[in-house]
Amino acid sequence: MTNFYSEIKELLNQQVNLLKKEDLIKEVAQIEEAQGKDTLTIGKLQSFILKLYEIAEQQDYLNRKNAITPIQRINEIPQIYQAIKLLIDTAVDLKISELENITNQEELSKWMAFLPKSSYANITSLDELKKQ
Repeated sequence: MTNFYSEIKELLNQQVNLLKKEDLIKEVAQIEEAQGKDTLTIGKLQSFILKLYEIAEQQDYLNRKNAITPIQRINEIPQIYQAIKLLIDTAVDLKISELENITNQEELSKWMAFLPKSSYANITSLDELKKQ
């Protein structure tokens, strides 16, 4: 995981005109530490992703209005968006690991609350989930 978080820190460090860059990099280090201790929550990760996205939108880092061609390669995307993508991948992995650790109906119900109804319309019990 260290290389993964190092990459996120480096992407944020490379982003031009990023406000409070040092604070954001420290927050990534705290997230990395929390994941290492198995105390990272999806809420903490979600809050940080939304914070980065808000900063990126306020600073208009994409600013593709006058571009001749659309973004075609990942290295053309501003670094802050690359970092957001990596953090979203982490959030998905965290949610999947939560799913794999569900042991009772109550935990299943809490987990399903995050999903659109159509994604679990056929699942009404833990046994049905395990079949899938």
